[in-house]
Amino acid sequence: MPRISGRPTVCQVHLGKDKTRTYALKKMKKQFIVDAKQQQHVMQEKRLLLTVRCPFIVRYRTKCRRRR
Repeated sequence: MPRISGRPTVCQVHLGKDKTRTYALKKMKKQFIVDAKQQQHVMQEKRLLLTVRCPFIVRYRTKCRRRR
């Protein structure tokens, strides 16, 4: 993973790049979210990022889940 850009209470935000774009990659631990009772906040943030269209706010692209 690239360098850590931020360290909020529930997740880590990394800077990611492909050939043409730069992304903010948000890494979240599911168990921590459940233990801290943050499920509702995470879902609200996802809904907000899916609907907002502003040049100053990143757009939600996709999610991925690591397999065990």
